Amino acid sequence: MTRSLLLLCLSLTSACTLNVRSFEREVPIPDDDPARVDRLRLDDATYPRASGGANIVVRGSAREDLTGTVTVTGLLGANVDPNAVAAGVTWDWPSGGDPVRELRLGYRGPAADTVRLERISLELPSHVGLDLSSDGRDVDVAGLDAMVAASTSFGAITVHGATEVLLESQFGAIDVTAGFGTIDAENGRSTFDFDGWIRLLGGEGDVSGAFRDGGEITTRTGGISVVFTGPLTRDLTIGSVDGPIDVTLPDDLAAELHVASQLGAESIRVGDVSTDQPFEGRLNGGSAFRIMVLSDRGAITVHRPEA
Repeated sequence: MTRSLLLLCLSLTSACTLNVRSFEREVPIPDDDPARVDRLRLDDATYPRASGGANIVVRGSAREDLTGTVTVTGLLGANVDPNAVAAGVTWDWPSGGDPVRELRLGYRGPAADTVRLERISLELPSHVGLDLSSDGRDVDVAGLDAMVAASTSFGAITVHGATEVLLESQFGAIDVTAGFGTIDAENGRSTFDFDGWIRLLGGEGDVSGAFRDGGEITTRTGGISVVFTGPLTRDLTIGSVDGPIDVTLPDDLAAELHVASQLGAESIRVGDVSTDQPFEGRLNGGSAFRIMVLSDRGAITVHRPEA
């Protein structure tokens, strides 16, 4: 099956406002080690300070080896040669222990105050997992049929199509579709669509999405609106401190069910349970697995689809 190309884009924030013109150049990045690589580590802090505020975009490729092409786009000041900018892009593939490699990008081109590097696009294999750390940069990953780990302080994270994810952003939003995984969103909004289980630790941002197994979803002040489609093969816990909670469950789902808010209202309309009071008991006869939906001060609604 043909897969889309994998792109790694770094938008650099060097100042360049007068007499500018746009440019684009491709730079081949060969790899002289043919050994299979299963995971790639990338720390964009290895790029010079001019990369502050960069965006990182990743796209999957059908290529088998670790060679690639860097496409550099951006703005140039007066009398700056775009070929010199492209020639200034450097890289290294040190081994982090087989089958892990590390990509180190560098830049030794024209001065940062005359060049604004807006994008560096890198083509890499889609089977290679990604371990990426960032600072204020946005992260956008798609087409990797592998595990994706990404962390950033202020940037948003978007991951589509990974098998497993481990994502962390202190202030940025997170949007992800994957097989399963863990999300740590301290202050930003989270949206997700998982084929399996989820563990989500939220904070002030709202949480919404769909998943198809158990897990744990919690927030402090952020609201939670989730759709669980089953099957349930593990316990499920959904909780908040102040945020409202809205949970959609299959009407025929069987589980032990516990729904309660200390200071908020409860509304339960699913299966054979219909009540506006805290509930702890069997849903549709119960099962070996337990669903707990709890809040300190937020209102809780548990209902069937389209109810």
